[in-house]
Amino acid sequence: MSNKRPGETPSERRVAHPMPGLSAYLGALTERSGQYCSYVDDAKKLVESVTPLQVGIDDVSHAKAHAAADDLPLRAFKTSDTREHNSHPAGERQNPYMSGHVRPRTVRHPLLSKEIPSFAVYLQKLSEESAPSRTTIPDPVIERPVEGGHTRLAQIAAGETVADSRVHDSHPIGDRRSKPAPTRFRLLGRMGTIWRSLIGRVLYTDDAKFIGNGYYPELSLGRWGYFLAAKIGMYWHGLIDFHPLENLGFAVFILLPVRSRILRVAKTLIAIVLAVSLLYYDSWLPPVSRLLSGMSSLSDFGMDYLFELMGRFINGYVVGSLILASAAYWMVWRKYRVGVFVALGILLLFVVQGPLWRNVLHDDAGNGLAGVAQKVRPDLDQVLQSFFDREAQRAVLFTPPPADAHPFDVIFIHVCSLSWDDVQAVGLADHPLWKRFDMLFSQFNSATSYSGSAAIHLLRAPCGQQKHGKMYGATADHCYLMGALEKAGFAPDLVLNHDGKFDNFLGQVTQYGRVTVPPMSLGDVHIAQYAFDKSPVYDDFSVLNRWLAIRQASGKERVALYYNTISLHDGNHPPGAVSRPNTLDTYRDRLAQFLDDTASFMDKLESSGRRAVVVMVPEHGAALRGDKRQIAGLRDIPTPAITIVPVGIRVIGVPRTGDTVLVSQTSSFLAISTIIERMLKKSPYDEGIYKPAEYARDLPVTPFVAQSERTTVLEYNHLYHLNRGGDSWEDYTEFNQPVDPL
Repeated sequence: MSNKRPGETPSERRVAHPMPGLSAYLGALTERSGQYCSYVDDAKKLVESVTPLQVGIDDVSHAKAHAAADDLPLRAFKTSDTREHNSHPAGERQNPYMSGHVRPRTVRHPLLSKEIPSFAVYLQKLSEESAPSRTTIPDPVIERPVEGGHTRLAQIAAGETVADSRVHDSHPIGDRRSKPAPTRFRLLGRMGTIWRSLIGRVLYTDDAKFIGNGYYPELSLGRWGYFLAAKIGMYWHGLIDFHPLENLGFAVFILLPVRSRILRVAKTLIAIVLAVSLLYYDSWLPPVSRLLSGMSSLSDFGMDYLFELMGRFINGYVVGSLILASAAYWMVWRKYRVGVFVALGILLLFVVQGPLWRNVLHDDAGNGLAGVAQKVRPDLDQVLQSFFDREAQRAVLFTPPPADAHPFDVIFIHVCSLSWDDVQAVGLADHPLWKRFDMLFSQFNSATSYSGSAAIHLLRAPCGQQKHGKMYGATADHCYLMGALEKAGFAPDLVLNHDGKFDNFLGQVTQYGRVTVPPMSLGDVHIAQYAFDKSPVYDDFSVLNRWLAIRQASGKERVALYYNTISLHDGNHPPGAVSRPNTLDTYRDRLAQFLDDTASFMDKLESSGRRAVVVMVPEHGAALRGDKRQIAGLRDIPTPAITIVPVGIRVIGVPRTGDTVLVSQTSSFLAISTIIERMLKKSPYDEGIYKPAEYARDLPVTPFVAQSERTTVLEYNHLYHLNRGGDSWEDYTEFNQPVDPL
């Protein structure tokens, strides 16, 4: 098929149809569609008018002559004329007019109103190649490498065209690809491409360097990788716990591919909720149920105390470290897929925390602490249940004193927020009051870390320790301390140095402790502090002195007093002043004042001539120093630092023999009941002098078990173990010390 027009010379056809292949395609397209649209005509005119637009100065007159003869809208010229100035082979992309041989000139096209690129010559050559049978322009010299390393010269003089050259090379002009490699090399190359694609997608974010055809999905946690990496870092420093399986599930959720924009937004919102929940779950904060149950109590807190508590959760060192880590992660994340290493870290923690690794570690430990713990530690759930079964069988029965026995009063001073760890933290272990006690307990366990449950434990001291949940129910009559003393001839009294409204403390004392008498009025007593809820806290010595005055005026033979004080509670501040930035800083002054007031009250009792047995029993500690699992002041976990409290007993009105008896065995409330029961049988005042050692011998030993609402701390074989309400136990390593092998 020929495109020659009647009366058209070859030179004219070469100028008028510089791209015959594309022109024929457009013509066929318009004939097939049957529509001669205006934009097709314009496009066809544009194609027919395309001509090299940069010509030499010597060819200007020749181009004008052809343009005038054919009535073209642009200046035209013969392509053969341009070859006189172009010595480069056909197909080479170098612009001959950039070599400096010919000065370029720009011609504007009327349809585009802008400059047409100078590579029109190259486009014309490609069109000539696409339809060689319709082209009579002599082909230029073509140089291509052939087998054997020689160069084949294709020239028109030899009768070879561009089409003939395709016999030797199937690639179009300008294609730089080499010939196809053998099958075995293509297979190896494909395997290498797949491997590089996999490694690139896994480790690098620059997919253009390593990814081929996209056979593997991207493994990228994005910015969530920093969230997981930061948690791993905080776990490494002991700031939080880490549950590998749950965090691995969160990472898998992040990696789920989502294309829809709406689904991406929904996925992000769900991820935020899951991340916050997972962070709280991994933290050492109290259970959500505890927070929900305490929401009503939080409403009673003053704003200054709330801000103080919030400030304790913020560690400047940790915050600064996280900021620096985020900057480092951002720089590395843009180059490498850090999420891969984060996922590997989570898998490693999953293996390390698993039972198989622990068994291997314990086997390798030999006679070390971990090996001994693994060999001697049985089922701790069974150990705990056995403990409560034994405690349920233990009880101390109070009997009325003999008729000829000297009567005395029993005064229980139940003080909030005082433990041996707090005393040592503020440096008051050498206070004179400790030496004034006749008996002093160094390993007394208060069994809980909150005031309400602590009061119930003391007011049920004649019986063994109960489970935390069972305390909020009825028990045997002989288990109630004040009721048992009342049957033994003691009139009960109740005194508080606060209103007892917070957490319904007074209601718990009345309902679960069976203290049915109303508390003493504090109308004209001096206010020493204000609590965190803005309620007044009365001076201890003033309150006790008022009670003593009332007691002196009464004709009761024996009285049993339960006195509860919160002078050391966190958040207290003096009248007329807001809470200091951290009320823990005022603890030492408040403790020193309380110890002085207690000593002054003892002096007052001695000077009054009253015979009384003073028993000071702290509820729990203040957690001044905290640990890695809970901040200072937080007492959700009843650790030994919180529940090992200084219990002292002093007999007023009779001299003692010897020094203070130090009771160092693990003890609890049964030991106090045993001492009181022995004094009821044999009054320390009968002989005019008494020996504390006689009353402190062979006291009941109570293993360490402390509980809060959902948390249990258990000591077994000199090691402390923690259960946070689930089925698993973990070693509380902060309080474990190496022991000799069994």
